[in-house]
Amino acid sequence: GKSTYLLLAVVDFFDELVDSAPNLLFASWRELPRSAQRSNAGQLIRFLIGLAAGRSAWPELLPLPSVRWQIVIDGIDESDVDLPTLRPLLRELGTFGSLLVSCREYDFERKLYPIQESFDTIIRLVPWGGDEIDQYKAALANVGDSATVEYIESHHGEYHGVLSVPLWLTMITFLSRRGASAPRGLEVSDYALLSQCGQAVAEDELRRTISDSDPDTKRLLQAWQAAAWSICVARRSGGPLRQDGLREVLGLDDEGIWNACISQLDERNGLVSGFVHEIFLEYWLAEYVVAAMMPESRAPGRLVEALSFQRSVTTNRLIRQGIAYSGIAAEAAA
Repeated sequence: GKSTYLLLAVVDFFDELVDSAPNLLFASWRELPRSAQRSNAGQLIRFLIGLAAGRSAWPELLPLPSVRWQIVIDGIDESDVDLPTLRPLLRELGTFGSLLVSCREYDFERKLYPIQESFDTIIRLVPWGGDEIDQYKAALANVGDSATVEYIESHHGEYHGVLSVPLWLTMITFLSRRGASAPRGLEVSDYALLSQCGQAVAEDELRRTISDSDPDTKRLLQAWQAAAWSICVARRSGGPLRQDGLREVLGLDDEGIWNACISQLDERNGLVSGFVHEIFLEYWLAEYVVAAMMPESRAPGRLVEALSFQRSVTTNRLIRQGIAYSGIAAEAAA
C-alpha cells in the first residue's frame, strides 16, 4: 500500500544524503491528537520531536533546534481534514524543511483538491500490474508455494477490478498458507477475500487468547463491526475514543474475547484511533451496514443512522460487494 511505498521512498531519499544524517520526523496523521492536527507548524514540530523520542513535546520555553527537518506525514486522508487550518499548517511546515505527505488518490481529489497548490509536487503511484504479479509468483515458487501460484494463475487477468493488487495477493497467500481456509471457489472480490480473512483471523486470535475452548467467532466478528462504527463516529465528532469506553460500548466482559478484539485495533496510550490497517476499518464498517440489512439481523434504526454518515469510496464499494455476496439485493433495495 501507500504507506509501504512512502517508507521505501524515504529510504531511497536518505540513501542519497551523504553529507549528514537526516533529521527525520515521521507520524501517521490519524494518530496525531486533534490539537496537534489543528495547531501551528511550530507546535506540531515540537510534538513530532517528542514523538520521535518517545517523550512529551519539546518544551515551549526552549527554542527549536536550528536544523532543517525531513517531515513525513502518512495517511492524511485517514482522519477528518479541516482545510482552513490544514492549508496554513502545510505552508508553515515548508519553512522548517522538506515535507512529504501520503494520501489515497481518490481521497486527494475528494478532500484535498481545493488546496492542491499547497503541494509543490504531486506524485501518483502506478498500480501493480502483470509484471509485478509475475515477480510475486516467482518469489512464491522459489519457496515452494505452488498452491498459491496455481490459485493466482487460475484468476489471471481478474486482478484489474480489485482495490489493491498487493493486498489481494497478500490475502490469497495468507489463506492458502493457512491450509484449512484456502481461498474458496471463484471468489476474487475484495469483500469475499476480506470476509474469509476476517473469519480466519478471528479463529486464530480466539485460539491464542482462549486456548482451552473452541472458538466462537460470531461474537468477535460482531465486536469488530461495532468497533468500526464507534471509530467512525469518534472521527467525525473529533473526540477521543478511549479503550475502556469502547469496551463498555461493546459489552465485552470476557477478557479473552476483548484481548482478541483489541489485537486488531490501533490503540496507543489508552486511545483507539482505528484498526491496524485502514482497509480493515472500512471492511468492518461495511459489514456493520450489511449486517443491518440481513433478514436474520435486520436493524432499520441502526441502518438509517449508519447510512446518514458520509462514507469513503472504499467502504461504499465494499457495501455493494457485500450485498451481492450475501444475496440480499432485494432486501437492500427495500
